[in-house]
Amino acid sequence: SPPTFFSSLLAHGDADADEYFIDRDGDTFAPVLNYLRSGRLHVPPTLSEAAVRDEATFYCVPLPPAAPPCRVRHDGLYISFGVAPAAVAASAAEGRPPPAEEEHVRAYLALHADGSGVLGRREADGQWSAMKVSHESLAGGLLRVKRRPARGEAE
Repeated sequence: SPPTFFSSLLAHGDADADEYFIDRDGDTFAPVLNYLRSGRLHVPPTLSEAAVRDEATFYCVPLPPAAPPCRVRHDGLYISFGVAPAAVAASAAEGRPPPAEEEHVRAYLALHADGSGVLGRREADGQWSAMKVSHESLAGGLLRVKRRPARGEAE
């Protein structure tokens, strides 16, 4: 593996030192340290991924490539095992629940460009229930989905 700040410090630093003080931001260093321990990069939503990557660059720690930015799909998001078949995607695009023969689909979230959507789920008796929702994109690639109040109901 390529040399890092730490391997160079240990190879060329004071051999008698028991500890080193590095005056950097501990919050942005924590994900880098965890990456060195586990091989998986997790950036908490309270931190900027760019700041964590800058910290890794300072320490000469190569990180995996950044994930592409999150985009909201307006053709529906399906909670199921495997990829939703074309029939399920088509029904969500039309605002209908998935066809009954798609037994593996337990829930769906159909999002619309205007910020509205429908969250549907299959009940124990096999029937579908649906709830109107609103959605918005948040920092860090998060998606907030919340129930839309019924007419006359306080939010």
